[in-house]
Amino acid sequence: MEQSVASVPEDATAPRLYTRKSSGLVREISATAALMGSVCIINLPIAAVTLMLLPFTFPGASMPLSVLLSLIPSAILGGVYVLFGIMMPRSGGDYVFNGRALHPAIGFAANFNFVIWNLLFAGIEGSWISTVGLSGLFASVGSLTGNHWWTTAAGNISKQGVAFGIGAVALLIVAYLLTHTARALKVMKIAFSIGIAGVVITLIWTLLISHGTFVSNINHVSSYKGIISSAKKEGFVEPSSWHSFSPTISGVALVSLVTLFVMFATYTGGEVKNVRRSIPISIYGSLAIGGVVFLLMAFAAFHSMGSEFVASTQALNGTAAYPFASEPTFNLIASLGSGSTVFAFIINIGFILLMISNMIFTQMAMNRCIFAWSMDRVTPDKVSQVSSRTHAPNWAIGIGTAGALIGLAVFTFTSFSTFLGGTTLGFLFTFLVTGLAAVVFPFRRKELYEKSPIKPTIFGVPLLSVLGALSILAIGAIAYAYFTNATFGSNSARAYGVFLGAWVVGFIYYGAVRLIRKRQGVDLALAATTLPPD
Repeated sequence: MEQSVASVPEDATAPRLYTRKSSGLVREISATAALMGSVCIINLPIAAVTLMLLPFTFPGASMPLSVLLSLIPSAILGGVYVLFGIMMPRSGGDYVFNGRALHPAIGFAANFNFVIWNLLFAGIEGSWISTVGLSGLFASVGSLTGNHWWTTAAGNISKQGVAFGIGAVALLIVAYLLTHTARALKVMKIAFSIGIAGVVITLIWTLLISHGTFVSNINHVSSYKGIISSAKKEGFVEPSSWHSFSPTISGVALVSLVTLFVMFATYTGGEVKNVRRSIPISIYGSLAIGGVVFLLMAFAAFHSMGSEFVASTQALNGTAAYPFASEPTFNLIASLGSGSTVFAFIINIGFILLMISNMIFTQMAMNRCIFAWSMDRVTPDKVSQVSSRTHAPNWAIGIGTAGALIGLAVFTFTSFSTFLGGTTLGFLFTFLVTGLAAVVFPFRRKELYEKSPIKPTIFGVPLLSVLGALSILAIGAIAYAYFTNATFGSNSARAYGVFLGAWVVGFIYYGAVRLIRKRQGVDLALAATTLPPD
């Protein structure tokens, strides 16, 4: 097993600090698995939704340039997680980083916030199997073949009860897979490989279709110009240019919901083989692969579909003039514009498989955070129990699954879906804390930093601190866009209450547990002086 920074003291205090002297986890996540999992988290199904919102939400934005610019803050933040992930290769990721660099209470509250939002998105992925994947497939086939059974099925499978039921079944299946780590990784890799291949093939296909051919194919199922005309009647105003600077920059904040999340392998750091090689490969490899695929999607939407048409479909969505049986996602519009039912099956099945692989790695990463809390004795000791046969923390998996099911219910049965774009701000607060931790760690916790296996510098300044400062600036700029633009729905009293709520609960919970543990003779603050067991 790999060692780094400080090891657990071999004295009588160690069992009191942690639930045991060994985590029980096994390093069985290869560089390939970590890379595939991280590409899954650069969420192409979410990209299929957010990209199509971009020209409507910010008229005049360049879709390809917004996506390309979003890779810059992602690369900077990714560098912070690469260095922290090598310095502290433990399950829990930034829970461990921030708790050791700043304060255990801050580490828990920041990570608790991050886990809550990710469990919500695991539920959203479950819902989107129906409302984006299957509905998009059925609507495409129905429109292309003229068979009304398919279009009726597209509407039925998007209904709240059906979407919740299919999503719940999917989450329970994922939970079962996760109870055997090797099995879960195998299924994830198979689903990802088939899914990404299908999406890439169809993206290239879409790029090769001329704009004229796309328009002709749309005219077979609706009216390309009619959709644009109807959108104008609904109040959509076409901008003078689709390459304007200001809306393009604003669009970076929206598409960052897809590109920022490259660091998920660090949350499984206690199970990653050869972290000095695997963590950089997973983070920067996923940024390269996921970024290129997302760029292809943006170019396809701009080149073949046309920004005005994409914006018009969004303007009509939910109105009587909207002509299709499913939401105007990339997979639906690309399928209709291809004129091919084969294409429709390939791209929609590809997106469904990517949703499933995303759910597996998201849940695995978040379960490891929940596991890490227990190792530090912040949650009951039982939560960090690991099966000796399957190497899986089953109690943590159960808690994560329950949270995802709640997230599914919230997204399905409440108005939260209207708030989707603004949820990025919830994640940004944790990233800002991690950036601050990176800045101060080499100085505030010098004894731990000096024991790190790597300590790169730039002009004599720790590279970790430099990247931390840059990430604060980059993520802060994105956060500013959310605070100052009402389009995202994240600068209202309701939004602030939602964003702060997780932090308040996290701090209150940690404070209460610290008092309880103190009465038991355990000082939780001592956990910040060393790393949890490997």
